[in-house]
Amino acid sequence: MVEVKGFRGLRYSFTDVSDVITQPYDKISETMQGEYYKKPHSYVRLILNRESHESAANALREWMKSGILKKDEREAIYPLEQEFLYKGKKLVRRGFIAIFRLDESAVIKHEKTLSKPKEDRLKLLRAAQCDLEPIFLLYERDIEVKSVERIAEGTEAGVKNTLYRIDDEEEISRIKNNLLHEKVLIADGHHRYEVALEYLKEKGRGPQEYKMAVFVNMRDPALVILPTHRLFYDVSLGDKEESRMREMFEISEIKAIREPEKHEFVMYDGTKYLSLKPKNPDLEGQGHSKEYWALDTAMFQRLVVEKGFGIKDIESHVKYVRDASEGKAMVDRKECNLLFLLHPTGIDEVKKVSSNGEVMPQKSTDFYPKLPSGMVAYDLRG
Repeated sequence: MVEVKGFRGLRYSFTDVSDVITQPYDKISETMQGEYYKKPHSYVRLILNRESHESAANALREWMKSGILKKDEREAIYPLEQEFLYKGKKLVRRGFIAIFRLDESAVIKHEKTLSKPKEDRLKLLRAAQCDLEPIFLLYERDIEVKSVERIAEGTEAGVKNTLYRIDDEEEISRIKNNLLHEKVLIADGHHRYEVALEYLKEKGRGPQEYKMAVFVNMRDPALVILPTHRLFYDVSLGDKEESRMREMFEISEIKAIREPEKHEFVMYDGTKYLSLKPKNPDLEGQGHSKEYWALDTAMFQRLVVEKGFGIKDIESHVKYVRDASEGKAMVDRKECNLLFLLHPTGIDEVKKVSSNGEVMPQKSTDFYPKLPSGMVAYDLRG
């Protein structure tokens, strides 16, 4: 089962970190990167440096030498609170940051990964020799974690992030012993997790045997999953594709863009909106369980991507967007051909599929809010 421990967190030497924390690397657009770069010590210079991974590593060493970043004197676990608005209601998601021993038998994955992001993150890890961003893990056991000493606070993308510190050895041991009975589920960060495993193979025993993560209770009422929509590039809805789609879907035109229902996809081609509802949503028996095929993302992958459009190279033809209006604007600007809106995956669906040992299609979940990058890091140089 999962083995956690405290670590000497590498943190900014000031308490208000609103000007320096960022979104995770894979959520930073070119425009966002430019805005972050206006701040000389923004964390973006470490996780998404404009020049090179070596420049990121150099910045990290310079900031440590000058005291902009400092390492805590004692090993600690770091509770994290994220306060945000969702559908007009204020929510607070609570978790804690610790490091855990890399053990594939203790970690449940639920999404497939893409090769290019992993290659990029591995190069950065080799250069920086520092675990710069945590992954997001879910556990089921009720574990009380008291937020004692507040050490940093920062607002990013409308989310107020507050970091605390627990360095009492007995309290850390209590948390560790409670989690020893748990398997954990990766909510976010599959690419970074697999990169950590690869780096461990390269380096062998040492600090890299552990990976930094934020642990959140699976029953936290502030655990929100948003849909991730699909953009198609260099693909058109020709007569052949339309014929295939009509064989599989009940297709009707709708007046405006809207959130799809369960087992429905909404398509926008630049001129009209279409509702697509599978004629036969029961795909059980085609290599996966009924729980897997109940996922809208799995249904979309099989019926639309593979059968409807015959796409084999997903990385070359499919990209992802959270905001439906942003995706629509990209189609309008002819930056892509088609937008498909999907219904969000529920946490119970994630649990059922992962408990079967199955892996969901890419970008099946989008947990909100994202974990901030820059609250704390784990230095692998010891």
